[in-house]
Amino acid sequence: MMEERDPAIQALFDDAQRGLHDDEFIKSVMARTISLKYRLLATGLGLIAFLLVSAVLFSVPLIDFAYVVTELLSTELVLISNVTAAWILTPINNIATLLVVIGKIVKTGISRARQASYA
Repeated sequence: MMEERDPAIQALFDDAQRGLHDDEFIKSVMARTISLKYRLLATGLGLIAFLLVSAVLFSVPLIDFAYVVTELLSTELVLISNVTAAWILTPINNIATLLVVIGKIVKTGISRARQASYA
């Protein structure tokens, strides 16, 4: 049998026999963990800052849009001259109520069409 060994293979076996240096391994893992925590914290704070700045920048146009939509949906369908009758009928005498009623009718129609038996 031949006693000469390949030096590259022998080096691999020698490396496998050596144990890990526990203190160095623990320090490197802890350093990476702390670095990852700081990166995650910085990312979270950056995202929060971005969302707050976006909320401030877009709040005025969104409020204006909400105001326009509210004015549009609260428009009366029928003008009633009697103040008391107009006040009583206000919840049902506007475009929003009409849209809700139309939506309910469409939803009911779709539901009944799905449940219908054509046999």
